[in-house]
Amino acid sequence: MKRTYISIAVGLALGFTGSTFAGDGNSVVSSQDGNANAIVVEQNATTGALATISQSGDGNSANVNQANSAAAMTVDVNTTGDDNIVTINQDASVGALATVIQDSKTSSASIDQSAAPAALATISQLGSSELSSASISQTGSDLVASITQDMADYDSAVVVQGGSNLNAAITQMDTWDNVASITQYGAGNTGSILQANVSDYGVAEMIQSGINNTADITQDYSYASIATINQLGQDNVAAVNQGDGLAYADYNEANITQTGNDHYASVTQLGTGNPANYNVVDVVQNDNGQMANITQTGGAGNYVNVFQGTM
Repeated sequence: MKRTYISIAVGLALGFTGSTFAGDGNSVVSSQDGNANAIVVEQNATTGALATISQSGDGNSANVNQANSAAAMTVDVNTTGDDNIVTINQDASVGALATVIQDSKTSSASIDQSAAPAALATISQLGSSELSSASISQTGSDLVASITQDMADYDSAVVVQGGSNLNAAITQMDTWDNVASITQYGAGNTGSILQANVSDYGVAEMIQSGINNTADITQDYSYASIATINQLGQDNVAAVNQGDGLAYADYNEANITQTGNDHYASVTQLGTGNPANYNVVDVVQNDNGQMANITQTGGAGNYVNVFQGTM
């Protein structure tokens, strides 16, 4: 049964802690302090694979792959500082959990859990983020995914889930020019995107296919932000909230497209506005039994377009 573990910590601040292999009960535990860190873990057909990785400063990188599994899979990575990259893949993923936390600088983090029966994935890129990027992709059934990015500009956060009983959340706080995207296939999905505190020039997009799905996008203190929700199926709910009513919510755009029967769409745009900086709402609901509720306050020159029926 294949096992690969490589750890490199080169430089003055060398601080390597250690690793352990327990046969097919697989296990890798490691900790590095500085400078040109790199950790590679590969555990192939596996049984109880676990990988816990912690890196502190400088060149960081970590690459984990845990393959086919007969039981538990877990990865936990904790990175603080400098040129971080983390990539995780867990293949058949029976008890899968993957967590990445970065304090970060040039960050990037990616989780893919393939078949992913009990998958749970969390990426968090915290307060000193810079040039962060995060991506989660999960295939299986009872999935949960979450990405949190704080005080980061030009970020991109992407979640793709296929299966049933999915739950995905992206939170971007104090951000500028960020992109958040959630795609879900199946039934009973819940997706939410929050771009808050300052979400100027933010782009948030959600795509859901199936029945009884809920999509929610909130952009607070937002200027020139765009929210887009596309839902295909039946009995889906879409909500977009832009502005908190206390400060600006200017020149924002909300787009909702729902295809199928018995959908509900809600858009709220609050805050100030003027004829040069106005808010736009465009709702298209195809087929029958649709309902739309639009609220715009505090601005001049705002625009609403609602289409209901068959195109």
